[in-house]
Amino acid sequence: TESHPFFWDGHEGFEKGDVVGLLLDCDAGTLTVKKNGARLGVARTGLTGEWCWAVAMDDVNEIRIGAADAGAF
Repeated sequence: TESHPFFWDGHEGFEKGDVVGLLLDCDAGTLTVKKNGARLGVARTGLTGEWCWAVAMDDVNEIRIGAADAGAF
């Protein structure tokens, strides 16, 4: 696994037509990623407090998951 913040154990690329699922477990503080029904892995741990998720799929076949200040919305 690379040390880049957008990579995690189980990270894979995405292509047009893939179905992406994100499971935010607020009790455990984790964000799990699925692709086409298959669990890829836990992308983030230690999530606490208020979150406002933004997901952007760009033209280089990757998904970036970021958090914004919940008060900004």
